[in-house]
Amino acid sequence: MENLVHLTGWERFTSGLLSFLHVGPTSKVQNLMQEKQIADTSAKNAFNFFREHPYVKNYIFPKYRFEGENVAFMNNNYANLNIKIRKWNRVWPVDMPRLRLTCSPYSFKVKNTDHDLKTRKILHECQDMFGYENLNNTLTIDITVILLEAGNDTVECAPSRNTIIIGDGLKNISGNTDIDTFILQGNSTYGIFNGMSGDDILNLNNYALNRGLKIKLESDNGSVSNLKDEKEIQLKQIHNLIGRNSAFENVSCDCNTMYLDTRGGSDIQPDEISIIDNYICVFNMQIHIQGNVNVRNSARNGSFNYLASVHQFLLLEVENFLSFYLLITLSLSNSDGPMAKNLPSAKVIDG
Repeated sequence: MENLVHLTGWERFTSGLLSFLHVGPTSKVQNLMQEKQIADTSAKNAFNFFREHPYVKNYIFPKYRFEGENVAFMNNNYANLNIKIRKWNRVWPVDMPRLRLTCSPYSFKVKNTDHDLKTRKILHECQDMFGYENLNNTLTIDITVILLEAGNDTVECAPSRNTIIIGDGLKNISGNTDIDTFILQGNSTYGIFNGMSGDDILNLNNYALNRGLKIKLESDNGSVSNLKDEKEIQLKQIHNLIGRNSAFENVSCDCNTMYLDTRGGSDIQPDEISIIDNYICVFNMQIHIQGNVNVRNSARNGSFNYLASVHQFLLLEVENFLSFYLLITLSLSNSDGPMAKNLPSAKVIDG
C-alpha cells in the first residue's frame, strides 16, 4: 500500500493494525488508493491515445470516476490552458515514457496535517480534467485535442491548433489565434463557442442527426438552433461550416463566411443556404455542393466558387443581376479526383 500512496505515520499504523485484524483500510486510505488508480489510468489512456495519434501534441480529457467496477468520465469540467498554477498532491499519475503531465484536477490548497507528504507541480489550471504532452512529437504544428463529455464545461484554449470534441450540455469554449475546430457529438448542446481569431471551423457531422438545425454564420452574432427545443449555441468568429448528410439545415451567412459544406438534406427537405448581402463587404466564399441543396445568393460584391460533382445538379438563384463586381465559378470533379476546369459561365437563374 505504501508503494501506491504516501501515508502518514498514523495511517501506516492504523492500516497495519487493520490488516492484522483482517479488516480493510480506513475510508480515507481507500479514497487515496482510488485516486491513485484513477490518476494512473489517465496516464495509460493518454499513452495509448498518443500511440494511435502520434501527430497530436497535447491531449486534455475529463477525470475518471468509478461506477461499480467500471470507470467513466466525470462531467462538469474546467480548463484554462493559458495560465499555470502550483498544484499539490499525494498521488500523482504513474510516469510513462515520453509523457509529460500538463494539467491535473488536484488541489492547489495544502493542509498542514499532510503538507510534508505532498509534492508540488506547476500545471495548467484544470478542475476534474487531466492533460498530457506527447514528448515524441517534434512537428512544428502544435495540435491539441480536448475532449468534453456531457455536462457544464468551460475551456479556454492555448495558442495551438485546437480540436474540441463536444458532448451534450452547457458549454463555454474560447479558442485562440490558430485554427480551432469545434466538433459536436451529442444531441442537445448549448452555450457559447468563441473562435476568437483564426480560420475556425464548426463541424456538425455527427450532431443531432434526427433534428433539423437553423444556423447563422455571422462574425459576432452567429448561432445554432435546434428546431425541436429552444436551446441555442451562440457562435462568435467562426467562419467555416461542415454539416450533416441527409439532415435538414437552414444556413444563413454573412460576407465573413469562408467555406460551407452542408452535406445535403433529404429528397423531401433539401438544405437551404441564404447568402445575405452587405454592400460594404466583399465576399470570398467557397461552397461545396453535395446532396440536395438550394442556394439563394443575394451578394453584390466578391467571388464565389461552387465545388460540385459532375453528377450534381445545382440550382443557384442569384438576385444581383445588376452587379458588375460578382464572380461566380463552378469547379467540377469526378470520382477520379478534381478536374482542372473552371466555368465562369455556370448556369445561373437570375432573380
